[in-house]
Amino acid sequence: MATNAYYFSRLSPIGGIETFLYQLAKTNRKSDITFYYRSADTEQLKRLNKYCNCEPYIQGQKIVCDKFFCNFNLDPLINGDVEANEKILVIHGNYDWVGAEKVPRHPDIDRVIAVSKDAADAYTRLTGIPCEVCYNPLELDAPNKVLTLMSATRLDPYTENIKGTARIQKLLEALDRYCEKNGTDYMWLMFSTNSDVIKHPKLLFMEPRVNLSGFQCMVDYGVQLSDNVEGFCYTTHEFLSYGVPMVLTPCNVYKECHIDDEMAIFLDFDCGNIDEVVEKMFTKKLRFTYKPPKSRWSEILAKPAKATKPKKITLIPVIATDESKKKWVRIAEVNRVVEKGERFEVTPERLKVLQGDNPYGVRFVE
Repeated sequence: MATNAYYFSRLSPIGGIETFLYQLAKTNRKSDITFYYRSADTEQLKRLNKYCNCEPYIQGQKIVCDKFFCNFNLDPLINGDVEANEKILVIHGNYDWVGAEKVPRHPDIDRVIAVSKDAADAYTRLTGIPCEVCYNPLELDAPNKVLTLMSATRLDPYTENIKGTARIQKLLEALDRYCEKNGTDYMWLMFSTNSDVIKHPKLLFMEPRVNLSGFQCMVDYGVQLSDNVEGFCYTTHEFLSYGVPMVLTPCNVYKECHIDDEMAIFLDFDCGNIDEVVEKMFTKKLRFTYKPPKSRWSEILAKPAKATKPKKITLIPVIATDESKKKWVRIAEVNRVVEKGERFEVTPERLKVLQGDNPYGVRFVE
């Protein structure tokens, strides 16, 4: 017989109740808790099982315990499948939003507990049933280091390595192996227009933007894994100038600009040293000061006769009216196909093109 049995039908990959069950078991290790469930996310189940018994509930199974706890989703359990000295309903939210008719009421329940006074007051107000307050437990886990990476690249969909697509895939796989072995984690921000080229749960695609400085300063490493085709590579010089180290392929231009092992971890073009690179990414601390090579463009450009100011461009707000006829059209101003009803801005010259001989439906925003 279980001392304490807690029934919750489904453990989701993320959620407040899932965290509550984990914290309840973790902070009450000696209380002999058995968790019953119908379906469960594997990762949630594994972390819960460190601190309590976890049993799949099968229809018709008898649960015998001293105290039985459940949420609102009792299924048929309360109708005879449970033998307990005390049956307790736990309220995890303010039920004002569902209304009195949908609030869980169970005649077999001996006691109702809510996780806050606000939730308790709402339950009592809707049902007339007394409800006590017991705040959720919390014992923080020791934080794992989450390695943060960032790239800004076109991710050429037609060639594997000009912009490093195949190497990025291999680095993701190597990072996964390392993290699984060492209990660490990572996330990789990818600013690119080609989000369909690589699919991976730790690769977070972001809409391109003209100023990336705030993101560049917050990550552990910038990553640029191109073939030996880079003529300058602005993002590399930007990251290093902000004091953020890089993971790079050994392009000739980096040696020319005096970018060395004190500033970057170099991945061979054939990825032969990839496991060593990943190890260094998690363990090596790079501290440096970097100044990009001096530019002479101010000497090369012709000097104007007098000081001038840029002529401000004219942008016209429009709305897309065509949804089906030309869904293949990629609007250059936003660098993607736009949907009907979407708003964006174009120059007068582009508006003539969009409304010209082969029009894409747009109209002025009124």
